[in-house]
Amino acid sequence: MFTHYLRSSKGLSLIEILIAIVVSIIILGTITSLYLVSNREFFRTKAIADTRDVAKQGMAGLEWIMQRWGTSTPCNNPPNNNCL
Repeated sequence: MFTHYLRSSKGLSLIEILIAIVVSIIILGTITSLYLVSNREFFRTKAIADTRDVAKQGMAGLEWIMQRWGTSTPCNNPPNNNCL
C-alpha cells in the first residue's frame, strides 16, 4: 500500500522542498565562505610576492652598479661607448 502511494504521487511535498532549500543554503554558504577566504589570501600573498619582485629588481640594479664601481660610469650601451 505504501509503495502504491509512492508510485502515484506526483511532485514534491513541502517538507522535501524545505529540506532541499536548507541543504542548498548550507552548500552555497560553504562555497561563498571558501571563495572569500581564498580571495583574501590571494591578495595578501600577491602583495608579498609583488614586494619581493620589486626588492629583487632593486637588488639586481644595485648589483649591476656595484660591479662597475670604480671602472667608469655605468653604461647600458658599451659598444658605442657614448656614456658620459
